[in-house]
Amino acid sequence: SQLRGVRGGNKYIEENNKSLEAIDKQLGAYTAQSFDFQTFKGMLPEQFRPMADNLESLAYSGAISPKDLNKEIADISKAANDFQQKQQDFTIEANRVAMAEFGN
Repeated sequence: SQLRGVRGGNKYIEENNKSLEAIDKQLGAYTAQSFDFQTFKGMLPEQFRPMADNLESLAYSGAISPKDLNKEIADISKAANDFQQKQQDFTIEANRVAMAEFGN
């Protein structure tokens, strides 16, 4: 902001902004490509792995920003956790009914 009003200051600011944007994109691509997809996929139920595979290919191609990658990872994780919780709740309920019906 100290360069505003100085001769050539606005141009210098614009050039710096463009350089910073380029660096941000490079860092973003690195962040997306360096995510540990193997561990992530290993923690998912089988039916969620194709979604993670698709996300991995987007990350490696640079077609997804780190922000969008993080959102998609969070969405897949939430869906997988919800699925596992429902499975666990179903198992607990089935055991409760069996115990009530048949005892020990």
